[in-house]
Amino acid sequence: MDPSSSAILESQFGNSVVSLPLVAILVIGLAALGVVAINRQLTVRRLRESEQAFRDLYDNIGEGVFRSTLDGRMISANPYLVRLNGFDTEAQMLREVNDIAREWYVDPNRRAEIHAMLLEAGRAEVVSEVYRYRTRERIWIEENTRLVRDPRTNEPQYYDGTVREVTEKVRRLDLQRRYDQIGAAVSGCVYQHRRRPDGSRSLPYASPGIFELFGFTPEELKEDSSGLMGRVHPDDRERVTTSLDHSQETLGTWQCEYRVRVPGRPERWLSSHAFPEREADGSTLWHGFLTDVTERKRAEERIFNLAYFDPLTGLPNRAQILDVLNEAQRHDARGGRWSALLFIDLDQFKLLNDSKGHPAGDRLLLEVADRLRSCSGRAALVGRYGGDEFVILLRDLGVERDAAEVKVRAFAAQILERLAAAFDLDGAMFETSASIGVSLSLGGEHGADDVLKQADIAMYEAKEAGRGRVRFFEPEMQAELEERMALRQELREAIVSGGLNLHYQPQVDDEFRCLGAEALLRWNHPVRGEIKPLVFLGLAEPFGMGAMIDAFVLRTACATLRSWQDHAATRGLRLSVNITANQLSRPEFITTVAEALGEAGADPMLLTLELTEHVMLDDVVAVGRAMARLKGMGVKLALDDFGTGYSSLTYLRQLPLDILKIDRSFVREIETNPSDRAIVQTILNFAENLGLSVVAEGVETERQMLMLRQHGCKVYQGFLFARPMPLDDFMAFAAADPDSRRQVAPAKA
Repeated sequence: MDPSSSAILESQFGNSVVSLPLVAILVIGLAALGVVAINRQLTVRRLRESEQAFRDLYDNIGEGVFRSTLDGRMISANPYLVRLNGFDTEAQMLREVNDIAREWYVDPNRRAEIHAMLLEAGRAEVVSEVYRYRTRERIWIEENTRLVRDPRTNEPQYYDGTVREVTEKVRRLDLQRRYDQIGAAVSGCVYQHRRRPDGSRSLPYASPGIFELFGFTPEELKEDSSGLMGRVHPDDRERVTTSLDHSQETLGTWQCEYRVRVPGRPERWLSSHAFPEREADGSTLWHGFLTDVTERKRAEERIFNLAYFDPLTGLPNRAQILDVLNEAQRHDARGGRWSALLFIDLDQFKLLNDSKGHPAGDRLLLEVADRLRSCSGRAALVGRYGGDEFVILLRDLGVERDAAEVKVRAFAAQILERLAAAFDLDGAMFETSASIGVSLSLGGEHGADDVLKQADIAMYEAKEAGRGRVRFFEPEMQAELEERMALRQELREAIVSGGLNLHYQPQVDDEFRCLGAEALLRWNHPVRGEIKPLVFLGLAEPFGMGAMIDAFVLRTACATLRSWQDHAATRGLRLSVNITANQLSRPEFITTVAEALGEAGADPMLLTLELTEHVMLDDVVAVGRAMARLKGMGVKLALDDFGTGYSSLTYLRQLPLDILKIDRSFVREIETNPSDRAIVQTILNFAENLGLSVVAEGVETERQMLMLRQHGCKVYQGFLFARPMPLDDFMAFAAADPDSRRQVAPAKA
């Protein structure tokens, strides 16, 4: 030990500490470690002894210990519980007990009641009547159960607790003590109800909980319990009496749920379960218990409302509409009377949602629901079918169809008038209209689905007729719909199988040199022949096929652009593709364009996307953002059919356009109509001031081309040069000498 260490020891312990050699210190340290090791061994031994003691206690305790799943399967049971149920081993019991509620409890609902207590308090101490599982002997048990929750999510995981048989104890106790004990163990009230042969009633026994439920003390009811029925809700009294009579006649279990009104307290729901026995004097004595099930009934009511009522308007929803319609069809089939279903769809609802937001749309739906309710009077049903669609069911319209139709037309006219009045949406006035389709049916003639389908078809006919109209379903409407549905399916198959293709209409300069083409979608149906794009595109968009067609057109166009670069005659030519406002509004459209260019390896500078002026009717800011993203990729942007839409010149100056296309309607009359000539000149001047190129569409004569050229136009497209043609024909056209095109052009007009 060095002097400094010795000094430290002396400073700490005084003269009583002498300098110790290093060996002595090591010996002391080893001894200390030995003591620690011995203590550890003692601790391990004690833990093992404690564990064994716990296992001995678990195996030999005079009550059952269990753990079970939430859905009624046993997880573990100690020997007492195994023996209690008549099994030899725990494994045997776990294998055979699969549904505790139905297989163990005399009253299968008992476990659900205990679960409700556990959800509220986390622990339940109750007495229940059960079967000894193997012998089916009825016994009484005392349960002490807790609900174990996940400490992180607080979700219920399983039950555990103890069970003790108290059958002998219950049998030994006198009637008063037995029911006192049971009554103290359960929530609600345990009772005996006696009905004597003369009809008088009494409660020989009632636990104190009777006061909380009915406002009477047990003593007040012991000799005469007739006052209880006065507390039962008037609408429930007949049901309570009828079910009690049936139980008395059959000696079957009495189960009934009913409402109770106690002065000065909120209305409550009670559930009563009782087991009757016949007494020597002819009286019937029920042994039972009452439970307050108000919260459960409220939850059931909430669930029912969610299932059968629209949460926004409070009107019956689609599920309830179908139920009521089916019931009406069955009932009216017996009377042979006409009924009518009105299918009402608001016009321009999407415009309100898009411009003012969904809160304004919800406010409008609430106002519409109120107006429909107020003017429907005694209609059998006013419901919200979904979105901005409502239905009204009118019944008992008589046995004559013509008279029924007159009544419905008058009623529908009243609906249209009410809905046409301006709506005040929190200070903002909004006007709309509605389209109404009507299905008249003779009771039992059609099912609910058919009636709804017919009214829906008629509603779309009303919309196509100009909105704000009423149309009655006619059989030919169904045929037309089925025709459209068949065509829609064939279109889907054509998209997948390659039945669609692109044709190409050349764009030339005033020297007849080919500068590019516009790609135009074509569907040459194997049976129906060529179907116009306006027809089949109208079928595609509402049914989710629009995006599929977009992808096909863009991939095909980009692949064509790439192939053109391998041929001298087409290298550097531009290709235009039409896009719609719907396409531009889809979030994935920009990605679709980028993927099509990338997959084909096409030059984006040679691709032009043509938009119609109708995009100006949508959110110009959003349209501008989408166009800027396309422009950033290198794609050129053209405004098609310019001059026929509603575009503001201010908006046009804000958008990243490259090309304006003069609509064919102005070109057609340019030779004879001074106004059209002035419009064409204005468009050309406007484009020149903004630095935009111009393409004139629909050029069919050399005179039209000459006049356009005199006004400053330099690029043309039309039958004067060529009709839209397949790719191979276009390749030949592009490779031809410009002079030869000039010679054949008039013949193509």
